[in-house]
Amino acid sequence: MSIADSRSNFGAPLSIYQAIVDHQRNAEWWAHRDELEWLRDWGQTFIKEFALLVKDGQFLPMPLVKIEPLNVRVISTYRAEPDGYALAGAIVFNEKRLEAPDSTKLALLLLTLFDAWGHQRCPDDVFDHECRQRFKATGLAVTKTGITIEQGGRFEQLLRKYGIDDIPANEIPWPKAEQTKDKLWSCRCQKVRTSAEWLGIQCLRCQTLFFPGNHVARGARGGAVKAARARTDAR
Repeated sequence: MSIADSRSNFGAPLSIYQAIVDHQRNAEWWAHRDELEWLRDWGQTFIKEFALLVKDGQFLPMPLVKIEPLNVRVISTYRAEPDGYALAGAIVFNEKRLEAPDSTKLALLLLTLFDAWGHQRCPDDVFDHECRQRFKATGLAVTKTGITIEQGGRFEQLLRKYGIDDIPANEIPWPKAEQTKDKLWSCRCQKVRTSAEWLGIQCLRCQTLFFPGNHVARGARGGAVKAARARTDAR
């Protein structure tokens, strides 16, 4: 299967795929260029090291890699569905989490490459079993709480071969949501979360004060609130 095929390059024609890669590689003004190139180089290494082959026996084409803002709980993800540019099958790293240890980012990169491999291979029950066995042989273990780099496994040995030694002995937990100090305030018709003090502030719509908690009117009172909104909007 050629990289020009719509599945082998994950939905992007060869000319567009190559143009994006070239643009990323030549964007010296972009703060994340070197990080992205590093991820791409390691991705190519993983594909060959762990023999991720597609149906025709060729190596899995390296998916497009993007670095952009994501939810803080996500370090990386694989997007099989087309994005806003109609590009399918991209690996996305969170620019807010690039400070994560190299070993963590590379473990997650390999995990997303296995997702891409499954997307490419049109998996069935037989392939699902093969994929699980192959991933287990990489020396990574994934659970609901995190990912573990097994001591002495192929993945750890590969990282140490190339001088990456920041390999944790314990499980790498999945990121958790950041704690926020914002409080919920509400009047009779609307709610807002803010760290500011809204006590004593009057709503311009329903003419009631904001208080901590949810005080939005429901039921019969909701009709009055809607009427108040309509009067305010009409002014």
